[in-house]
Amino acid sequence: MADISNNFEGGVDGVTILNTDTGGGTAFDVIQTPASSTVAYTTTSPFDGRVAAKVRIDATAGNTGCQWTTALGSPTDFYTRFFFKADVAPSGPGMIQSHRAASSSFMAGVAYTTARKIAVYNASVAVVATSSVTLSTGQWYRIETFVHGASTATGYVVVRIYTDPLSSSIADTVDGSTAPWAFNASPATAKLNYGGESAGTQWPSSTASEFVYFEKISAGKADDWYGPPAVILPSWSRVRFNG
Repeated sequence: MADISNNFEGGVDGVTILNTDTGGGTAFDVIQTPASSTVAYTTTSPFDGRVAAKVRIDATAGNTGCQWTTALGSPTDFYTRFFFKADVAPSGPGMIQSHRAASSSFMAGVAYTTARKIAVYNASVAVVATSSVTLSTGQWYRIETFVHGASTATGYVVVRIYTDPLSSSIADTVDGSTAPWAFNASPATAKLNYGGESAGTQWPSSTASEFVYFEKISAGKADDWYGPPAVILPSWSRVRFNG
């Protein structure tokens, strides 16, 4: 298992993200862009004033987004962290983070719902737990997850939501461990996707195109929650003035 990350730095505004791009960290193994969906870099309103990933979810599309497979190393118990923002409430609940087996069987998902909540879905594409916090459109959030993989009925996902992405104060916990489930006979996440995975009849469900944004994605840490990332100060803040 590897502790990997991608912050999308080095990307050019409007240019499609490729699975050979390493400027932001560990390249994604697969970029999914079915139908009219797009996965591109954007410098418009990223969290820290640099670069983010902008994912266009098309109503006729299937699975969309950035996916790690080989790079992740098929972990069972591990932590993840990502920054997330959405323009609007989605037309249907969408898996902004999804876990699939090597066979592509859906195992678990973290969804952004029509009520602008964060929900944990099980392998049967049923809601296990939902946040009490409602996400505001146009606002960045830090979302962290702990994934406990299991081939028997003991797998689960726990989500922590931070309304201030750089804070250590947890705004809400979505605890999927209260209703564990079998991970479709596979305890390991072989395909980890960020974007708009469709599982069953999940997102999208209308004719509108919708946008979601991601920054500072990390996954694979084995021992603890990630916490807030280190803040990179702009170059001028390191200038020493004399006199």
